[in-house]
Amino acid sequence: MDTPEEKIHHYQQILKSDPQNKEACLGLGIALDLKSEKDKEPVFLVSAMSRFRDVIKLDPANESAHDHLICSAAKKGVLDGLAKEYREKSNQEPNNPIFKNCLKKISVLSNFSIITPVQLVKYKPGRMLKIFFNYILLPSTSMTCCFSLMGPREFSGTFLGLALGMFAFYILYKWLTFQ
Repeated sequence: MDTPEEKIHHYQQILKSDPQNKEACLGLGIALDLKSEKDKEPVFLVSAMSRFRDVIKLDPANESAHDHLICSAAKKGVLDGLAKEYREKSNQEPNNPIFKNCLKKISVLSNFSIITPVQLVKYKPGRMLKIFFNYILLPSTSMTCCFSLMGPREFSGTFLGLALGMFAFYILYKWLTFQ
């Protein structure tokens, strides 16, 4: 039983002989969920959710079935409807900790589903900044470099270091504003 199809067939055979078998029903739901992921078909996900609900009807305390139902609902994008169901059940049975726990899990998953990646905005320098870097800093860097090579020897190291520092700032500016 390696593929979801083989697992589905296996669990369906068990359920034909014993329709009240919770483990087989849960296994069938998990196999249908796997098939949904493999084939990218939401129909199998709906069937998987139905199987998980069947397990919950047979055994309301089955935490695994609740967890799989919540995960399948998240994949399907129907967590809000499932949260409403669990709220109603929690109101009917306020002492049942399973429903409150499931509502907490749904809350956490719904928070993950609304997170969107942040789009980075490219930096666009203003006109004065462009003028400074392109028409003042770059020519000054070139003149400082030339002066360090042609000027007095005692200042050549100082001016060359200054020119390299200025050029590093210009390169950084160009890298940040590269489009």
